[in-house]
Parts: sequence; structure tokens; C-alpha cells
Amino acid sequence: MEILERDGALIVEDLADAGTLKALWDDLGPALDARDYSGDWYNGTRTRRVSSIFARTNRLTPVVTHPLFLGAARRIMQQPVHVWIGRSRTALVPTVQISGTQAIQIHHGQGKQPLHRDDALHLRRHPGPTSRVQLMLAMSDFTADNGGTLMIPGSHHWDDERPPRAEEAFPTEMRAGSGLIWLGGVYHGAAPTPRTPRVRA
Repeated sequence: MEILERDGALIVEDLADAGTLKALWDDLGPALDARDYSGDWYNGTRTRRVSSIFARTNRLTPVVTHPLFLGAARRIMQQPVHVWIGRSRTALVPTVQISGTQAIQIHHGQGKQPLHRDDALHLRRHPGPTSRVQLMLAMSDFTADNGGTLMIPGSHHWDDERPPRAEEAFPTEMRAGSGLIWLGGVYHGAAPTPRTPRVRA
């Protein structure tokens, strides 16, 4: 929790075992193979995306309920909010729920994705309470050469007037089965893949 709140992102090794990864590839691989590239500058002209993951596999539940992910999400997001109901001061505690799910496969020749914050969808101001705690499961090895997601540690503490700069970002490098946990206010984006034919998912 200390690292996540300070840096906004961390890697948990061996979040999913080899059997889970194989089952996920069996369930999701054909859908990725059948999907065209996204075809736009933001989602990637050499990137395939498949949504509604829980409609396609039942093997993801142990991953998203892993105590290091779900526990962190609860600790960060389920903070009591005190409100008045009549003459009673009451504490309301937010619930947590899964919002969007996607399998993303980045192919050779993909350019760099613009650095962005995922919680921008909530039209909220920064810094402020965290509204998204996110998980990216590496289904293949992530390297600096194959599009390992670029992250700017600590950028969730910035206000909305400070723009992200490419030289501030670090590539995510982790083995298949590892999980990247990060807060919605952290600037990030897929790295370019000009130097390797290996696919990143």
C-alpha cells in the first residue's frame, strides 16, 4: 500500500500461474486472432482489442479477486464519506466493481500510444480521491522493445495543468503471469514496437 500510494504503480510477480495463462490463451486467443487491428491513432493501428472478457472466459476470476489486487482496491477506494441525513451524521462507504475489461495484443510496428490517465473518463480533477485501481495481467513477457506499457511513477499526484513528458516515462518489464497494478490517475501508454517481431499481450 505504501508503494502503491507513493508511486501509483507496482508489479506483482506470479499473479497468475502457468495453467491459468494457458486457459486464458485458449479462451481469448481465437477472439484476438479473429479481430482486426483497432485502426486509429489512439487505440493502435497495429493493436488488437477484445472486450467483455468475462463473457469469454471463466478463468479470470481468481486473478481479479487476488488479495493483493482486490485488497488494495478496497483499501484505497472504500474510504468512508460522511454525510448528513436529517439530523444524523452518517458514514457511507463506496462499493467497488469491475468496469471495463479488455484483452490487448500489440503487434510489430505499433507506434507509441499518447500518455494519458484512464480516470479522465470520470471527468474528475487531480489530485483527488482515487476512482480507479487497475490491473494489467501480462499474458506474455513485457519488455522495453515489445511495447511494455510506459508509466510515469508518481504522476497521480500531479494537478491537471502539468502535461506528461515522454522522457519521464519508464517501460514496464515483467514476465508472463505478472500483474501491473496501477491507479487511474497515473499517466501511461503503450510503448512503440519497432525493434522486435514478438507480440505483446
